[in-house]
Amino acid sequence: MALPEAGFYDMYEGRAAGEPAQVLAANPPAAESDLTMADARELLLGVTRSDSAAALKAGPELPIEREGRQRLWRVLLAAVALLLLVETIVANRGWRGTASVVLPAPPERSIP
Repeated sequence: MALPEAGFYDMYEGRAAGEPAQVLAANPPAAESDLTMADARELLLGVTRSDSAAALKAGPELPIEREGRQRLWRVLLAAVALLLLVETIVANRGWRGTASVVLPAPPERSIP
């Protein structure tokens, strides 16, 4: 079977539903088939070294330390919840709670 376009093709057994039986890559770009050795410096561009000895000495983080870092977020969440509560109370009072003038009923219309 000749596959004219580059890409991935799913092969199914019987009908095209569910998981494919096999996935094939057809006509890959020639640059992907280049087997020349890569420069080691290019491979290590984004790699940094860390002091693994210091990380091992520090050990796992204690739960009390983790909770201490979350204190600021808890205070901010409580402040936002309080602000939303105050906003709800102020919005519900609005003009309905402060009206003091009663308008007379509209006059009856007479049908000729």
